[in-house]
Formats: sequence, structure tokens, C-alpha cells
Amino acid sequence: MRVMLILILISTFLYAQEEKKSSSIVEAAKKTGKYKFQQGMKITNDKLKSTSSKETEVKQAKEEAKEQTLEEEYKDSKGRTKEDWQKMINEAKKSINNLENKLKDMQNELNKLTNDYYSWDDVAYREGVIKPKMDKLREQIEETKKELEEAKNKIPELEEEARKSGALPGWLR
Repeated sequence: MRVMLILILISTFLYAQEEKKSSSIVEAAKKTGKYKFQQGMKITNDKLKSTSSKETEVKQAKEEAKEQTLEEEYKDSKGRTKEDWQKMINEAKKSINNLENKLKDMQNELNKLTNDYYSWDDVAYREGVIKPKMDKLREQIEETKKELEEAKNKIPELEEEARKSGALPGWLR
């Protein structure tokens, strides 16, 4: 048992000595001689000019590629482009937003008329002037709510139409 323990200690000591000799992978690679390491690169104005000309060539190539892709713009089966679809979906969203704002304004006006109706003592004025305005405004609110529902239903219809005509998935975002 003691002999085994001594052998283990000696082997770990020898292994630790071996690790100290090759402290880095770079030194081991240098010893093999397969890899050449440069000591450092001197940067001069001439080298900077040569790299900047390469960069301009790359920029020119990128611009040419963009021009080619613009000419070959993808269209769906009905000939509409990404911009056309985005314009349609944005108009639908704008319509919804406008109708919601209009509905809020009309509701505020109705609330004001309701307050006026209950604050006036003159029954003839309430029934002859304020009540007809309130009734007319309620009808307009109902019509606007219907228009708003139709506008909200238009977006899924546009999405379905885009899918059927072969528009790319990200065009409506």
C-alpha cells in the first residue's frame, strides 16, 4: 500500500514538472516549426492607402449589388410590390385610428349634451333643442361603430388576400 502511494506521488510530481516545461501552446507550436509567427506589422501610409482602395472597391460592389436587386424587385401574382402592400395596410390602420378618435370625440360631445340636458330647467329647450341633437349624435355614433368594425375586419382580409396572391410574409409588417 505504501509503495502504491509513493508511486502515485512520484508520478504526479513528474507530471507537474512536465507541465512547467511547456507552459504555453504557442511555445509548443514554435518548437514544432510548422507555424510561422510574425513579430509585428509596421503600419505605414502606403499600406493604409492600399487598404482604403480595397474598401472603396468593396463599397462599389455593394452599391452595384443593391442596384441589381432593386431592378429585380419581387412582385406578387397581381403585380404588387412590398411598398404597395405596406401602403394598403398602413391606410387601413390609419382609418381605424381616425375612426376611433372620431368615436371618442362624438362620445365626449354626447356626454356634454347629456349634462346640458339635465342641467337646463327649461323643459321646452331640453326637449326641443338638446334632445334632438343627442338623438342625432347617438345615431352617428352607431354608424361610426359599424364603420370601425368594418375597418377592423379589413386588416385580416388584407392579410388573407396577400397570402393568396403570393406576397412575402414580412410585407404587411
